[in-house]
Amino acid sequence: GRGAGDVVGVGIAGSNDHVYVWYDDGTVSSGTSQDLDAYQAPRSYTLAAELLPPNNWVTGYRAMTVRHLVSHTAGFTRSGDTQAATVMFGLSESELGYRHVNQYVLRTRKLLFQPGSSSSYSNHGMGLAGHVLAEDGGMSYHDYIRSRILNPSSLSRIVATGHPLDDALDATPYRIDSNGDFVSLPNSAVSEPGPGLAAGGWSASAHDFIRLLLRTDRLTNVPDIMTAPTLRTMETRPFPATVSSKAHGWQITAKDKLWHNGLIGGGSAYVVRFPAGYIAGDGTNLSNITVAAFVNSDVGTGALNSLTSNLALIAGKASIPSTYDLP
Repeated sequence: GRGAGDVVGVGIAGSNDHVYVWYDDGTVSSGTSQDLDAYQAPRSYTLAAELLPPNNWVTGYRAMTVRHLVSHTAGFTRSGDTQAATVMFGLSESELGYRHVNQYVLRTRKLLFQPGSSSSYSNHGMGLAGHVLAEDGGMSYHDYIRSRILNPSSLSRIVATGHPLDDALDATPYRIDSNGDFVSLPNSAVSEPGPGLAAGGWSASAHDFIRLLLRTDRLTNVPDIMTAPTLRTMETRPFPATVSSKAHGWQITAKDKLWHNGLIGGGSAYVVRFPAGYIAGDGTNLSNITVAAFVNSDVGTGALNSLTSNLALIAGKASIPSTYDLP
């Protein structure tokens, strides 16, 4: 008789493969991952001390900033649970806003660490950053991005995930089955990600995505959508590498190469940007080269990293001037 909204924690004991599911009424179920359904009678329990003492996690929330959210150093992990939030608030998914998802997280999950002291990749942090932006802008997150960034830049082939690009070249999505074969998916299978919004909330053509990145490269041939100091901050680690290897929104390597990947059912994306003065191992100058590769199947990050690196080498050897603009 319990649903996702009643669960406050799940754990697996490595020593015996037992799964433990804790509920908000003070009971717990346990069993192995093969026979959990055989354990029907929950038992009473007392929760162990939280990962952070209560006074500290409250202090942590008060100290949290947007910079922590977009660099994955806020203390959150994983994604907000949309399904559980609908149960908790008695709403349909179409009625759910990201404030509900965040309230679910606040009620059921404590911070893993004090903001800025460590790193854990968190789609919830990104989703919450988008919610803050929408609250500050006085409009929905999607409307804010369209009105402030996409429309002024004439980027019509960047759309809310789940909506077609309205382009004859829009590709059919595929998944790869257990035999390694491609299986086509209906376009409806690539659905709107609910109120996740800032985490997986957009789909684009590689062409328009590169045009967007041209507006964030601090070069002079295309006007940028943010000031140069803001963009430099975006490309910089806010905390020492011992805390996090991430910049603001970007993943960043030791040589300051920026990259990020995206994955949704039936599609994968990868983008890499090489900083000024970047020289490849074979001596090729890759300064200020940006490459995006989007494919209509679930391809691993390693393959797309290899593809974009090879494309960057080809571009570097072709001596394309930095003033070249896409049509």
